[in-house]
Amino acid sequence: MKEKIEGIEGGVRLRIVRAIYGKEIRETLRDRRTLFLLLAMPMIFYPLMMVLIAEVAASQTSKLEATDGVIAIEGALPGEARDKLESGGGIEVRATDDPHALLEAGALQAVVEVPEGFRSALSQGESAPITVHYNSVDPLSSHVVERIRERLKGWKGDLLTRRLKAHGLDAAYIEPLAYVEADIAPQVRRMGSVASQFLPMLVLIFMVTGAFYPAIDLTAGERERKTIQTLMTSPVRPTEIVVGKYLTVLTIAVVSGAINIGSILLILAHSVALSGNEGLGLGVESISALDAAALFAVVMLLGLMFSALMMTIATLASSPKEAQNYLSPVYMICLMPVLIAQLPGIEMTGATAFIPVLNLALIMKEILIQGVVWDHLFLVTASTLIVTVLVLSLAARLYSREELMIGRAGAVAMLTPQGRVAPGQAAPLPTPGEAMAFVSILFVALYYLGSAAQSWHLMTGLLLTLYGILLGPTLGLSLWRRHDLKRVLHLSRPPALAMLGALLLGSTSFIWVSTGAELFHESFLPVPREFVELMEKTFSMPTDPLGKLGVILVVALSPAICEEAVFRGWLLSSFRGHAGGVVAVGVSALFFGIFHLSIYRFLGTTALGVLMGYVVWQSHSIWPSVLFHFLNNTLSLLSGDILPLLGVDVGASRAPVWLVLASMMIGAVGLLLVHAARRPPPRPDRGPAALIRRPPARSGAPKAPSRGLRRSPAQPAQGRHSSPRPIIGPAYSISSTQVPSESMRPKQSSSATPSLTTSPKSPAPPSRGVRKSEP
Repeated sequence: MKEKIEGIEGGVRLRIVRAIYGKEIRETLRDRRTLFLLLAMPMIFYPLMMVLIAEVAASQTSKLEATDGVIAIEGALPGEARDKLESGGGIEVRATDDPHALLEAGALQAVVEVPEGFRSALSQGESAPITVHYNSVDPLSSHVVERIRERLKGWKGDLLTRRLKAHGLDAAYIEPLAYVEADIAPQVRRMGSVASQFLPMLVLIFMVTGAFYPAIDLTAGERERKTIQTLMTSPVRPTEIVVGKYLTVLTIAVVSGAINIGSILLILAHSVALSGNEGLGLGVESISALDAAALFAVVMLLGLMFSALMMTIATLASSPKEAQNYLSPVYMICLMPVLIAQLPGIEMTGATAFIPVLNLALIMKEILIQGVVWDHLFLVTASTLIVTVLVLSLAARLYSREELMIGRAGAVAMLTPQGRVAPGQAAPLPTPGEAMAFVSILFVALYYLGSAAQSWHLMTGLLLTLYGILLGPTLGLSLWRRHDLKRVLHLSRPPALAMLGALLLGSTSFIWVSTGAELFHESFLPVPREFVELMEKTFSMPTDPLGKLGVILVVALSPAICEEAVFRGWLLSSFRGHAGGVVAVGVSALFFGIFHLSIYRFLGTTALGVLMGYVVWQSHSIWPSVLFHFLNNTLSLLSGDILPLLGVDVGASRAPVWLVLASMMIGAVGLLLVHAARRPPPRPDRGPAALIRRPPARSGAPKAPSRGLRRSPAQPAQGRHSSPRPIIGPAYSISSTQVPSESMRPKQSSSATPSLTTSPKSPAPPSRGVRKSEP
């Protein structure tokens, strides 16, 4: 019985996965540079860094301690204080006419300013001020100020003692309250609190760095080396390739992260042992075995998710350089949740347990401070594994597509004349790389130019942003590259059911989507009152009908046209043509939420983006989404006029339950109508692979076999395997021992509709890399 895991595309054969995994690991280990960077460098770099930093710091500290600081006294300072400053060395008092000019020039390290009446205030028992001027960016100046502070503090104590003695008082007279703090937290938890401030960040950096380059080399690197075609045309399934490569990336990431963290802990332990100061330890020896095992499990979960994410994103790239451009922003974005986890009040809850990356940082923080909370650990584990499986499923889907082997042009080509097609021809759909580059440019323009225009004048700036920054460049680039606007913007005629479903969704989504976002923010990230007031003031409706109409045209209709053209048009069509509808909807919704430039609006706008993307995905038309978008914005603006008609108090914190449930039911009906309106997609565009067609053969002339394939002389030119077949693809790649006999071969099917067709009068070439058996 073959060893396999059932349930995923016919099962995953473990022997094939082991073979691919062993091949990739051996190739990685043969690369001595990679091996040195991942394994040897951490063990060498950190000790050298520690020694270098320690010696340089000690040298600089000794140098500062041995250097005398030159100061000047401006005013009449009592001789007792002057003697106190000069006692012990390290401070030289110099008389000068312009001390502040010398301080700015660096000739002095500090100036002690004594105001007039200083002596008189001291003699009368009053408080007398002293101002010390210094240069904080000069290390010696800062060091001299520390000396001045300590010595004046000693003089202050002497003055206080004499004053108390003169009045017959004890020192306890001025300290009536003895304040004592008693920390009940165990030492291990105190050390865990300190470690929780930097350990999640270190683990994230090391795990992502470990997965970064292997993910690029095993995907985009293999495509650039043209070795992926050999693997894809072998008798293996895409899922088996993905699992084998994924295990390789995971292994390297975990080993690299473990070596980096272990090297740091080893250096700390070694430093503590040499210094003999146990107070410098992090309490690692006091962490229980259960907590250590839980931390290791969280580290493994982090490696599982990031290895899958890095490998899947790198698969979309056509070259290692393009993959680095994709992964670098992802790397920086993933650092944000870890930084958020360090903010006060951000703790592990039922809601945060399902937020990727943030949940892992919070669970590590919780284990270090409180110990293992099994409910939270279970939720984090389940959510992380679900995300990992979904990402790996996407990677397997990408590996089953033909353009992975053919390759695509880079994102830079879209702006060059070479990226255009010949006059009279329509360009293929944009690639994900081109879409990401284009949307990134739009985001930068929106952030700097759009925000400046809207701060100058809100309505005028909003129009300039929508039509000048979003819609204009989108149409301009499409025309420049000669895209078919009907395809790239989904401008086909919509089904009537889809329009009806969009009408129901747009009429109710502003109620139940906003209510869900409010519930989330109340439990996790409360919205500041100032932000709510600002949004209410910004989008407040005029009282006159003409003014309301103007606001609706600018704030509701214009975004419905311009934003849909960018996100549900250009962006969704680019990812849909190369990665499938699910990925396209998710990516377009994610960027739609990011473009609203607010973390408090991100959840609601992303949810709306998913719904709008689903409408376009099912109907293959942007017009239902435009209607959806317009109705949602319009009814949100007019909610103050509409809700009172339904008996709802506008000043209430949220909509009543009955209204939310009713809107959800109507929205569900709208989704069913949209799904019922689903129609077959237009002619698929799969990049360069879809453009390859074999020229029709001349009548009566047999077609030449594919290059590199050997046809048996006894094999007839026609009649055998005459049905059209794709030129390439793993589903048609079989070994010579798997070629069926003549009696077992199926007859030609007249209903076959392959993506890469050949002339129906001539036989199709055999599968690439397959040697035909003798008849």
